Amino acid sequence: MLFITHLSFIFSWFLSFENPAKPVVTVADEISWKASRRLTWEDFKGKANAQDPLHALTATNIDMKAKCDNGELKVKIESTFAPHESWSKNKKSERLLFHEQLHFDITEIYARRLFKELTSLKNACDNSEQLNKIATRVFDEWKKQEDIYDKETNHGLDQEKMKVWADKVNAELKSLEAYADKD
Repeated sequence: MLFITHLSFIFSWFLSFENPAKPVVTVADEISWKASRRLTWEDFKGKANAQDPLHALTATNIDMKAKCDNGELKVKIESTFAPHESWSKNKKSERLLFHEQLHFDITEIYARRLFKELTSLKNACDNSEQLNKIATRVFDEWKKQEDIYDKETNHGLDQEKMKVWADKVNAELKSLEAYADKD
C-alpha cells in the first residue's frame, strides 16, 4: 500500500526579548494560515523525489516571537506553510489536497494552544525557562498529533476517519477562535 502523504515539521520557534527597533525578518513566500485561504496544489512548489513512496509532503511551521514590554509579555505566534519545501506527485486529487489542508489546520490548532498557554502565564517575563518548557511541550504534542492523524486516517486513505478528523479539527479551531492571530 502506498502512503499518500507525510508531514515535515520545521521547528523554528524562538524565544527572545526582541529590540523593538530591530526589524523582524520573515520568509516572504511562506503562506500564513487563514480560515479564508485554503491550500491549492499551486502552493506545492517543492520538487518530489521520484523514489519516495509518498504522494505528497506538507511542510508547516509555528513561528513564535516573544518580547517583554514594561514587564508584560507580548507574543506573536503564526502557523505557516512552506511552499518550496512542500510537494505533491498527484496534483489532481482533491482528497489528497484535503488531507494536506488538515495537516495545516492541525498546525494552526497548536499555534493557538501555544498562544493561549503563554498569554495566560503570570509573571511570564520573569520566567523564560517556563516559557521555553511550554513551547517545547506544545511542539512535542503537535508532532504527536500529526502522527496520530496520519496513522488513524491511513494517510488520508480511510475516508470515514478523514470525516471524523475533519469534524474534530474544525471543532477545535472554533473552540480556540479567541486565540487566533488577528489579521
